[in-house]
Amino acid sequence: ETAAAEAAEREANPILVVINDVDYNIVSDVALITVPAGFTAATEIRKETELPVLKDDAGKYTLWYLTDANGENGDYYTRDESDNFTRLSYVNANGKIYIVEPSPALETTPAGFVADTLDLKGASVPAFKSQNEGLSDFYILYMYVGGENGYYRYDAVEGTIQRAHDFYLGTIADDNAGGILGFLSAIPAAGKVVIAVLGVAVLMIIALIVLLIIKICSGKSRDYDEEEMDIMSFDSNPTMQTVPIDEDILENEN
Repeated sequence: ETAAAEAAEREANPILVVINDVDYNIVSDVALITVPAGFTAATEIRKETELPVLKDDAGKYTLWYLTDANGENGDYYTRDESDNFTRLSYVNANGKIYIVEPSPALETTPAGFVADTLDLKGASVPAFKSQNEGLSDFYILYMYVGGENGYYRYDAVEGTIQRAHDFYLGTIADDNAGGILGFLSAIPAAGKVVIAVLGVAVLMIIALIVLLIIKICSGKSRDYDEEEMDIMSFDSNPTMQTVPIDEDILENEN
């Protein structure tokens, strides 16, 4: 009778959640939950009790915040119609949560990548991995954030996220080939902008140097033409011709 009473009490407890025979508690104070960007604090009914949840502003996700039996190690969970809770697979970055989802079917995997999985907080999630061993810490994940889905580059070492829009088009350079293409594909967007600006600056400097050389050469050519014209005009002027002097006439005059 005591065991049955305890089981009934546990079953009626609105904040108790059992996952794989492990007890978790739903946080009942919304003030203890960090609300990420794109979500709003709300409530849901569980076992006739109103409990706080986080609702996706786009309406796709409703998140519950659970801790272990000691009130520690809190995390976001989803709940299905059968009252089953599943820990959310996500990356917390830039004040947002990027939720990992299965990638839609691709006709071909972009060159230099293979379909793989990533261990994210103890859960295996689908991912694309570079075949280049030097980029083994970087993965491409299909994620949901701010009401939209997209591909993102995830740095498994630093936990940072960056958009990978080029993966949509399947135009990522073959990292496995290495060399300059592999190097450029690994450069962040900000670095690519800096390189582009420097490239334009170098081209402008080269253009200015070429123009300066042309100007100097054309100036010397004009100087040479002017000197030649002076010589020609001197020879063609009859008043400027040299006249031989008769020495006898010069002596008589003296």
